[in-house]
Amino acid sequence: AIALLAGVGKVSGKMASDAPREMQGFWVQVAGTLLCLVIALFVRAWFDVAQARTVIDRVRGMFKLSFRSFVLAVRNSPRLLSIYMSTTVVAGIVAAAGWELWLNIPHKSFGRSWLLLEVVTVVMVTIRLWQRAATVLWYENYAELHAAPVPVAPVPAPPPEMIETAAVPAEVAPTPTTETPHDS
Repeated sequence: AIALLAGVGKVSGKMASDAPREMQGFWVQVAGTLLCLVIALFVRAWFDVAQARTVIDRVRGMFKLSFRSFVLAVRNSPRLLSIYMSTTVVAGIVAAAGWELWLNIPHKSFGRSWLLLEVVTVVMVTIRLWQRAATVLWYENYAELHAAPVPVAPVPAPPPEMIETAAVPAEVAPTPTTETPHDS
């Protein structure tokens, strides 16, 4: 994603100086940056799904798991990216608020600057853990909905003495007051 972002910067810089419309390079830069952000968030989601599957499903084969997690992430990318984009927006708001607060702190106040940095760092770590927890919850719900059917063990046949026989006609069935035909 970093190399792609550098390529977008070169292309947008060239477009800004050579394009007939003056804002074309800017919009290419914005679109390319957003594309790089989506790719980076997808890779993060892919790895988080792989980690969640490793822990929840107790899978040991990492190469197969990575490929299968990639396929799972691609198939469910709209939902996963919505989870990651929402938390990224929250992180962006926190970063912007921290930047604004930091600009308003006097430059001689090291203690307040350090405290603000620590608070922003703790909030960013919390947001990252929120992303991972959301991925784990998503995978647990996905696994419940798409679980393989549990094989049912075959029921053993009952012993012969417990097998019911066909009903005997009433005129042949013995009663306490009548004799059976073979008794005579």
